[in-house]
Amino acid sequence: MGPPGGMFMNRIWSVVLIVVCAAAAGCAQTSTDTRSRISSSDFVDTAERSPEPAPADPPQFVMSVEEARRGVVDIQASPGAPPEPTDQPTRSGRPILIDAKVGDIHGKPIYVNEFFDLIGDRLEASARDHQPQEWLKEATGIIVNQLHQERKNELAVGEARSSLPPQARQGLFSFIDRYRQDLESQNFGSATRAEQSAQESEGLNTDQLAADQLEQQLIEYELNRNIDAQIHVTKHDERVEWDRNWIRYNPPPTVELIRIYVRATETEAIADIEARLEAGEPFEEIAKSDFNMAPDEGRWQITINHTREHPYTPDMFKETTFIKVERFNEAIRRLELGEWTGPIEESSGRRLAWFRLEGVENLPRSFYDAQQKVRGYLEYMQRADREADYWNKLMRRSDFTDFDDMVYRLQQIAAERYYPEAVEYLPE
Repeated sequence: MGPPGGMFMNRIWSVVLIVVCAAAAGCAQTSTDTRSRISSSDFVDTAERSPEPAPADPPQFVMSVEEARRGVVDIQASPGAPPEPTDQPTRSGRPILIDAKVGDIHGKPIYVNEFFDLIGDRLEASARDHQPQEWLKEATGIIVNQLHQERKNELAVGEARSSLPPQARQGLFSFIDRYRQDLESQNFGSATRAEQSAQESEGLNTDQLAADQLEQQLIEYELNRNIDAQIHVTKHDERVEWDRNWIRYNPPPTVELIRIYVRATETEAIADIEARLEAGEPFEEIAKSDFNMAPDEGRWQITINHTREHPYTPDMFKETTFIKVERFNEAIRRLELGEWTGPIEESSGRRLAWFRLEGVENLPRSFYDAQQKVRGYLEYMQRADREADYWNKLMRRSDFTDFDDMVYRLQQIAAERYYPEAVEYLPE
């Protein structure tokens, strides 16, 4: 079988042969020579047609000789080099970086705009509240923390993906589809409204939102598998921690008082206090009055030290020295919760005092009362240790651009974008 081009040519030659044969047959039917000359008129339609309309005359423009010469010979020449053009374009300002890649973390490129989308608001707010050098120090901390978080997230996602069994990996696509469907359901089943809502709330489309959510799920899965699932606190651990650090769960109690001090000579103020107390006005409101000499609107806290061997008891309250004036101490020790006393005259007779017992905070707790807090502290410490070991292991085998180099480049860009006055304080 020949190529298609050959078949096409064969068909053409067949048509040519048929036409030639037909012409020969027509010639054989007569012996008279009826040949005639062919002219161009043979190809013209002889049907009667209306004559073509004559073209309209072109418009006439009349111009005087003076008008025609105007500007043609108005030329001035002067010797020397041509003058420099005066309409040079001017720069609108310093060049601005639109976007760039500052490095890679575990194969993921770190782009300037995406990075500052996450922290730009904080940097801008900080610029309003700080001097250039102070802002640069705070901005560097924000940048470093965000880079650390980006690095941790990317490493955790990579580890999670590689550790998933094949059937679970297939489920990742189903997760994205379900998440997208949930977004549409929240928007009355409309994919268009879901896209608009995602753009307005997060600046992302639904696919990007689903991918971000999947990434968070993978991070949680990886951290739970390698950290949370490995945390184990026993009853014995709790008891040991309680015995070793009793004071951590039983801090020193704090006595809270409200006091009013008035000079003995201020008879009007003294009468006002007595009248308001008699009328039932709250003690703390009277203590806010301008005549009160006690600071902090009369509020006063006194710490009573105790130990596991000698924990706080109500008797300790009655033995505590709250102030140097013994008359005042005696009055305070007789108070019950919510009671007030006064006026008590100072021994020197220079001032009068009123006191009210608001309460005693941080009363001692038993092991069973504090057990949940003990367990929480031990779990927190185990998690911190395991997290440190886990991240150190991943860092050792990860691949990323020099961390200090990325921080330096991001510092420069942040200063140019959010606080140009801080540029001169950048490290060399």
